Amino acid sequence: MRKVLFAAPLALCLTLGCDKKNETKPAPSATPAAAPTPSSVAVASVSASASAAPAAEAKPLEYTRKITAADLDGRTLKELSLIRNYPFARLGKSFRKPWLNDYFKQFAWYQPKEKVDETKISPIEKENSNFVADYEARLTRAELQKRAADIKKRDAGTPDDTLELHLISMRLGHQEAPSVTSPLEDPKAFDRLLTTQELEEMSLRDLRIIRNTIYARRGRPFKSPILAAYFASTDWYKADDDYSDARLTAIDNKNIKLVRSVEDSLGGPMNDAQEAAWMGGA
Repeated sequence: MRKVLFAAPLALCLTLGCDKKNETKPAPSATPAAAPTPSSVAVASVSASASAAPAAEAKPLEYTRKITAADLDGRTLKELSLIRNYPFARLGKSFRKPWLNDYFKQFAWYQPKEKVDETKISPIEKENSNFVADYEARLTRAELQKRAADIKKRDAGTPDDTLELHLISMRLGHQEAPSVTSPLEDPKAFDRLLTTQELEEMSLRDLRIIRNTIYARRGRPFKSPILAAYFASTDWYKADDDYSDARLTAIDNKNIKLVRSVEDSLGGPMNDAQEAAWMGGA
């Protein structure tokens, strides 16, 4: 357990996930070249000169076997999101987040559809999705803050760094990225009425987090382990066993109603069973 919101798609200069089907076959020669070593799907392709030392093989972003913690250790939030969403992309899911659409559009096999049957995702893919979401949700605040600090030290300013800072900002519940583009990066945004435009790129997962952020700001405890872990990573959340919905303001109730209307337009809010398997992608 695991989605960035931008006014315009980020230009992602990625080569991750090159599909073997799209590689050009080498022309035959008098001296046959050594057969290429098979590699996992979605492994980064690396170009190097003949004299360059061999580069270390990147970890795959798509798995057909059971994922382990070792597969996820050291992964960025962007990579964790991609791993979670590969099965949905294979089904042809169209993502509301521009950066996810931009990433998967580089592959010839990605054919986005208006509607997909997510029940076709295999049991192992459901288990992996759940495992990744749980791993992601349990990243501590200290770990996330360290990651943000390391990115800022590099001062690289690459699209990947900017994207990662936005993802970290949403998890921490405060601004780490250069500019705030989502209410999840600035909880004070919930003191005003949200707009439909602010929600238009959010997945059902995002919308559920947005809706529950309104309750979390008033101290509501959560039975969902994923939501509880998610809000525990923020520096503003304080669960209160004496919480009641009477604490919600008029603005809170209007924002909840708005979020629910967007969720309903997408087929209804994510339920507990879907959350447990982190169905819906993004």
